[in-house]
Amino acid sequence: MAMPYGEIKKQIIENFNIFPKKELMVAKYITDNYDNILHMTLKELSAAIGVSEATVVRFAKSLGYTGFYPFRTALKEEAGAVRSPYMLLKQAKTPDDVSLKAYLDNVMCDIRVMFDRIDLGQIEKTARKMLEADTVYLVGVGSDSAVMRHMSEYLTLIGIKCIPVYEEGMALKEKILLAGEKDHIFMSSFPTVQPDEYWTAEYAMKNRIPVTLVTDSDITARLLGIKDYFNAKDSSDSFFNSNISAMLICNMILLKMQELGYERIERALRRYDKAMGR
Repeated sequence: MAMPYGEIKKQIIENFNIFPKKELMVAKYITDNYDNILHMTLKELSAAIGVSEATVVRFAKSLGYTGFYPFRTALKEEAGAVRSPYMLLKQAKTPDDVSLKAYLDNVMCDIRVMFDRIDLGQIEKTARKMLEADTVYLVGVGSDSAVMRHMSEYLTLIGIKCIPVYEEGMALKEKILLAGEKDHIFMSSFPTVQPDEYWTAEYAMKNRIPVTLVTDSDITARLLGIKDYFNAKDSSDSFFNSNISAMLICNMILLKMQELGYERIERALRRYDKAMGR
């Protein structure tokens, strides 16, 4: 008999703290893409995560299955059918006042949670790093770029040299390879960790480049090995990320930069006004 939908995911999450790092990568990818892996082969899944096929098999065995394919079969039996974002959209009702209010309630709950646990000292630390850095690298791959585009616009406005890094693969690496110890990498990761994000975090660690992460999961920070991070909770059950908590964190950092570097920022804005003919 198949388990109730979501039980296997719950089992995986409950074991997050005991998985070795490589298997934790598998666990995080599967829980983030729960409905989309039902028809992936072992080769496709291992390639998507960036681990060996043997690692995926070990992960499945650690949950009590004889291998990956019996594990995938259990997922299929649990789900009953593929539940891709497209299918979820097709099954959803047209938003009404009730569902829109529920969405707003989720957003407000996320903001309250963030407010209760935000570390203002970490906000100040990040603001100082950005003010003192030779260059700030803003890394956001795919949909993660939305938060970084927001930061890029305002850091540029206040005279902070920054390099947006929204590309993938070699284009991303060519930019990050320019970073050094006196620079700062500010990166977002929602909700699935991308291979380029693993590479960026590892490169920064090896080359002693400071990194600050904005994410929606403590597990993501652990996977990437990043100690300085903000957890911007996102409990939206829509097919898109709200990014609201992440944007608020960015705005708090910008406000702290305004406080700490007021005279420098005032000069930058005065130059901007002059250039605009104001």
